[in-house]
Amino acid sequence: MSIAARELDLKGEATSPVKRRLFSTRSSYVLAFCTAVILYIVAQRTAMKDVILYLGVKDTDDAMRLLNVRALLAGQAWYDMTQYRILPPEGISLHWSRYLDAPLAGLLLGLTTVMSPALAERTLAVLWPFGLFVIYLVLIGATARRLFGLPAACYAILAAGLASSINWFGAGRVDHHNVQILAMLAIVSSLAIDGRPYILGGIAGTVAALSLAVGLEAVPLIIGIGLALTLKYIVGVPKAREQLAAFGLSLGIVTPILFVGQTSPSLWLVPTCDSLSVPWLALSTAAAVTCMLLSAVGRVLRTWLHRAVLVSLTSLVVCLLLYPSLQDCIAGPYASLPESQKEVIGNITEALPFYHVLATAPSVALAIIAPLAVAALIITMRLSRRDLRAGGPNDSWALTKLSVALWLGIMLAQVQIRASIIGWAVFPVAAGYIVSVLVQRSGIHLSFSEVAKKLGLGTLLLSQTWILIGLLVSSSSKVGAIDAGCLHPSQISALNALPPARVLAPLDFGPHILLHTHHVVFSAPYHRSAPAVINGVAPFARDETVMLDVVRQYRPDYIIVCHDLNYGAEDSVGTRLARGESRFWTERVEIAQTSLVVWRVIPERVGRFFKAASPVE
Repeated sequence: MSIAARELDLKGEATSPVKRRLFSTRSSYVLAFCTAVILYIVAQRTAMKDVILYLGVKDTDDAMRLLNVRALLAGQAWYDMTQYRILPPEGISLHWSRYLDAPLAGLLLGLTTVMSPALAERTLAVLWPFGLFVIYLVLIGATARRLFGLPAACYAILAAGLASSINWFGAGRVDHHNVQILAMLAIVSSLAIDGRPYILGGIAGTVAALSLAVGLEAVPLIIGIGLALTLKYIVGVPKAREQLAAFGLSLGIVTPILFVGQTSPSLWLVPTCDSLSVPWLALSTAAAVTCMLLSAVGRVLRTWLHRAVLVSLTSLVVCLLLYPSLQDCIAGPYASLPESQKEVIGNITEALPFYHVLATAPSVALAIIAPLAVAALIITMRLSRRDLRAGGPNDSWALTKLSVALWLGIMLAQVQIRASIIGWAVFPVAAGYIVSVLVQRSGIHLSFSEVAKKLGLGTLLLSQTWILIGLLVSSSSKVGAIDAGCLHPSQISALNALPPARVLAPLDFGPHILLHTHHVVFSAPYHRSAPAVINGVAPFARDETVMLDVVRQYRPDYIIVCHDLNYGAEDSVGTRLARGESRFWTERVEIAQTSLVVWRVIPERVGRFFKAASPVE
């Protein structure tokens, strides 16, 4: 019996036949599922049209993912994660995973058998995130139903359709964040539901390993869930020992297998903090050994105190052994970057802390964090009051795992707001539980104040509510560093009127220019290449001498800016070029039907150190 149902039995409140028909039947589940899909389609209809007509992916990472897929299909080696059209001819190295490129490439090949390659790519960019969203709904519904009953599953699915997490599954989102959300939800679900501990623990560990191979976003969640499992083991919850052993063993075995499958042998011993490598392999191996040790010794330890001492001593030894290999990664993947590059990366929206986004874009910040905070507070308060003690340890621990994910997303968002995806992975399940309790504990006759209180609490779980609040408290609307109109494919593709060339453009232009044109670029927002990051900011935001230094070094044929946009100060060279003010070493190139301002570099006027580059093939 689910938590919500047990609470009704404890209070002696019966569910009316009307409520039972609305919220406790299979038809209501199907209706909720279809409604969530319709909500998705309605919310994404404009984006879908844009992607189908223009391949209008809005994020640089989505554009770069499609470029990786193109390169793989064109014959680039599996282990070669270099993008050669950025800073040619050497290119730049990416820390991404081929495990995501492969299914995208396979689907694209299948689509090209029934449609043109261009239409196939656009169709893929719509179908991939939509398919992942449907899987997300299935997993949310199954998890909420197993944990809290059918009504909670219906509310959870509807919450997914309304929540801001839908943005990560929007049309054109082919990067890895939506896959990571699915992985995080699968990890929490497998360890929260009641069932065969070895199987569920093994599933969670395997999915955790796959998540690490795709990216490191789930590392805090994996550690947090591991700690929750260890606490269950100490307390002596039934099946906790078996679940802990299966989770650790599968994580320790599958992680190195996936590492070998996507990493060139020449890089096996090279430590990196931004992708699966030696430090993280050491951590997963230590986790496996620790879990197996705790499980084996736990058979003979009869008291929680003995188990707590064992866990403490083991943890101390593991920390001492791992610190040398992990110390460079503890400060984050950007710790070893030059200060100038850190400053640039710090201005990328998704890398900003919550308080910074709150100051500049309150609607965005509140919509992302506030619903998580409301859900986390409600669940934590219920656990602290021990309302669920009649539900048994498994039910309480299920809520504990949801709470861990929610709080991790909130806390880590104070460092980088993109870390909130940890909380959003499980938010619909938490929201479904909260709403089901609110609805099912309501009697037939409620006062106006009781109805208003429950509706108000439910409303606070909606991102839309916080967007409205953010708009009300915001005194002005902030303009981002890049005009989204200039990045539209219809604008970028106009550059194909130029012969293949070497282009210097602001930071976010790089991947979009590569996706929609035949040019090469010198800037892109990827931290492994300090020059690529700095070239997209410093030459435009500073004085003319900095721009000339970059032009002399990289010899671009054209410089491109967005019309009438400020790049740093009012008198910066990028701002002046955007206003149409020519420099002595540039001449304006008129291109029809675009808001981009294109300047041709005049080599003989740049300086005696400038040498014209070879034509782009």
